[in-house]
Amino acid sequence: MQELFLQHIEQNKWAIRDQRILLTVSGGLDSMVMLHLFVSSGFQVSVAHCNFQLRGSESDGDEQFVVKKCQQFQVPVDVKRFDTNNYATHNHVSTQMAARDLRYAWFYELADQGHFSFIATAHHLNDAIETTLLNLISGRGADGLTGIAAQNGRIIRPLLFASRKLIEKYAADHTITWREDSSNSQDEYKRNFIRHRIIPLLSQLNPSLLDSVSRSMRKNEGVVELEREAIAAFESRYVSRKADRIAIDKTALQRYQHKVSVLYELIKGYGFSLEQCGQVVPAVPGQPGKRFSSASHQLVIDRDELIITRHTETPAEVRIALSDNVSVLGTQRLQLEETEEVSISNDDNGHTSFDADKVNYPLTWRTWREGDFFYPLGMENRKKISDFLIDRKIPLNDKAKVTVLESKGEIMWVVGHRISHHFRITPGTKRVLRIKVMPHFM
Repeated sequence: MQELFLQHIEQNKWAIRDQRILLTVSGGLDSMVMLHLFVSSGFQVSVAHCNFQLRGSESDGDEQFVVKKCQQFQVPVDVKRFDTNNYATHNHVSTQMAARDLRYAWFYELADQGHFSFIATAHHLNDAIETTLLNLISGRGADGLTGIAAQNGRIIRPLLFASRKLIEKYAADHTITWREDSSNSQDEYKRNFIRHRIIPLLSQLNPSLLDSVSRSMRKNEGVVELEREAIAAFESRYVSRKADRIAIDKTALQRYQHKVSVLYELIKGYGFSLEQCGQVVPAVPGQPGKRFSSASHQLVIDRDELIITRHTETPAEVRIALSDNVSVLGTQRLQLEETEEVSISNDDNGHTSFDADKVNYPLTWRTWREGDFFYPLGMENRKKISDFLIDRKIPLNDKAKVTVLESKGEIMWVVGHRISHHFRITPGTKRVLRIKVMPHFM
């Protein structure tokens, strides 16, 4: 097995011979075999052990066992105790997820402090197959049917080539002792149920189950790679990204037979589910304006694009006195100044100008509302802002961000778009209010 272990490292091109490696050791069979393989192969290693304090004296026994073994191997060891139940309660996650969050955060912290190039975990082939079956049951796509990656950033999995039987044989051949986790025998955990119930049944149908599923996982890796390349090509041509939004070309998406799958791959990173994508796609050819939300983002079907933006909470309104000079609303800020230098132009070097004597303070700066109207510059008649924005072909998603500036209840400016005819500069203007609108980065 040691030869296969070294081959696995070489095949993955892990240049770790002269690097410091942090081994995550629980005291169980897999991690104790991993520790033995690294030490006997002459690598420079340290050990990290987590005590999640979930199994009372059993957890403390694991800790003592790992510390003693590391002393025997003359390997440095760090131990940390976690109040896992408290973390799970306060963060509204399961105990298993809490333990995962806590250990990986600590592993990365240790790796940074100790200048470790890699963090090694003891996942093996059976773990990868269990993960594949779990993902299959939960409806994950092709990327969920590739098992566990051999490397994810600094995390490496040097036992991924080995079956549990091979690991057990190595332990027996080298008289390696380990600690049994009593929770591993409890079938209420999904993974344990698959391990103890499902895989033995499937193995009756196919005695070579591990080899067969392993081959399928490798094939799926190729499929996933092709899928990623296709999605990347689509993104480069038909997806535009700005600081505050992502836009997907509707027409390009409509050309694909598997539109739902394509859309899901494009937007799953923004919290949208496959089911939501199945609702979005039929709505694309219809009337623009339909909205869909994830926990963090919203998707709006616009005329030509699907627009995705992050949910933001914008104050309802801001009161502005002339002395305020600069005011902020959401992602914009306004800079005000009064001057007696009069220019007939209402737009001068990025500043929008108003007749200061027609302005009453405090001004109100707010998002526009249905029913709002104003008198666009050059027009004597009033116009609804909703109609004005339609005429200007403002994208649906951007409409919600449009703000207005009011003076004594009258809209003097649709900010960044058009001032009111009533507040324009005229030959009789004596003083000018100049306002500059700028982006505000929060």
